Amino acid sequence: MELKSVQPRRLYHLIGNQIRAYIATNRLSTGDRLPPERDLALQLHVTGR
Repeated sequence: MELKSVQPRRLYHLIGNQIRAYIATNRLSTGDRLPPERDLALQLHVTGR
């Protein structure tokens, strides 16, 4: 069996995907607000470095 190369995913891509899913799941429209950055960071378990 031949193995295919795996592309590493950058953290910001994963976070962007999570936020897009949040928008779709909660059916946010233009002008609706996301949770504050601090809350998103806590929920996504990321911290400023």
